[in-house]
Amino acid sequence: MSVRAVARSVLSGGASRVPGTVLRSRRAAGAALALLLAGSLAATVAAPAMAGTAQAHGGAAEFSPVATVDFPASPASWHMDQFEPIPGSTDVYTPDATASGNALRLSEGVGRAPGPFALNQVRPDDQALTFDGTPADAASTAGPLVRMFDGSGFSASAFVRADDLTSGSQTVVSQDGEVGSGFRLERLSAGDGCPDGLQTCWGFRMYTGDGGGSVLATSDRPVAAGEWVHLTGVFTTSTNELRLSVCPVPVDPDGRDPEGAGIPVVDPESGTAAYTGSPWVASGSVQVGRSQVDGSPSDHWNGAIDEVRVYGEPVSSGRIMRICTGSLV
Repeated sequence: MSVRAVARSVLSGGASRVPGTVLRSRRAAGAALALLLAGSLAATVAAPAMAGTAQAHGGAAEFSPVATVDFPASPASWHMDQFEPIPGSTDVYTPDATASGNALRLSEGVGRAPGPFALNQVRPDDQALTFDGTPADAASTAGPLVRMFDGSGFSASAFVRADDLTSGSQTVVSQDGEVGSGFRLERLSAGDGCPDGLQTCWGFRMYTGDGGGSVLATSDRPVAAGEWVHLTGVFTTSTNELRLSVCPVPVDPDGRDPEGAGIPVVDPESGTAAYTGSPWVASGSVQVGRSQVDGSPSDHWNGAIDEVRVYGEPVSSGRIMRICTGSLV
């Protein structure tokens, strides 16, 4: 299977989206071997590295410098296995497993179900969050975690299960700007940039301005309803690359791993494309299970999400493989 990275423009408002150029994957032997050893399926997109913000005017994004935005020095990681009540509210927190203390606040509508490692009998207490695709289900941080274009880059990852493949695009993890999202790890519908022949696909997107256009990396590995996969979006400033990794996660007792051999990692391939927008700062909260369009929550997830991680640096393919196969760090 090939992987395509799709560069395209998205009009302000998010409702009308214009496809751009599809760049077919380039597979250097060394890169393919590295990804084979790492066990990741990847698509790569380039981008510049400097801080700024964008104001949307008439559907276009204008770049301008920004004032100081407070970001935490440490990444965040949520196992979704523990929940703490919030006094005076029906919402709860799930704690951050890192030292940064960035708890994830969950609305009352967010449910729980056994996660992939509980189903695979690796960690019986593994829990996942469940979302029904409605605005009532919300999970977010108190503030921003990702500097998209500063430092060495960033990464965002999650184990996901898509239950609804017939509706429009749905977001796994994003970070808000004032109008739109800065980045989105997502499941796309056919009309939203999937490779030819696919009705839905996995994608990792970075926007060229707040509410403006975007650059999108997609995998052409088919999305299956009810299947657990591990998704990772990685942006590296030194190489100006954004990469999407898709790691299938067969689990018992559904018959996908009948020999009990563990959680295999398959389908390593990669592709690249150029990012053409101006750098900017998305200074809003990290959202799990939704993104933002025209200043309002949008593209709500229908399915389950587990083990969400946000890093203030690019993560290696080897680390992605370790996480996919059960590492908690």
